[in-house]
Amino acid sequence: MIKGVNIARHMTAARALYLASVAVLAAIANADPSHVTVWAWIAALVLTLPAIIIVIPLIFVVVPGGWAATDHFHVAWPTTLAYVVCLSIAAVLNVIALTAVKGARRQRQPIVQSAWAAGPG
Repeated sequence: MIKGVNIARHMTAARALYLASVAVLAAIANADPSHVTVWAWIAALVLTLPAIIIVIPLIFVVVPGGWAATDHFHVAWPTTLAYVVCLSIAAVLNVIALTAVKGARRQRQPIVQSAWAAGPG
């Protein structure tokens, strides 16, 4: 807690906003299977870097099922849902990686006490 600000609460809100942003951008980008909204697609991919590289094989497995369902039932939501799920998984992996890196950095930082804080002695 720094000056009455709960950092943990703000970080949780930032993570939730990040995850929601990726999901919404993926939904916007793929809402119409015959027309991809390029700006939203690029934004979603950039936001999910670097974990999207790990998730690419999953995209090649899950999304064709969404396309098959879209073609068979003539509805767009299976394809949109497949992309939203895959990009959301990448976003969750990014949050997990960032949390792990921050935890590792916090453990390595030595506690330094200045001469003024230590007092005379």
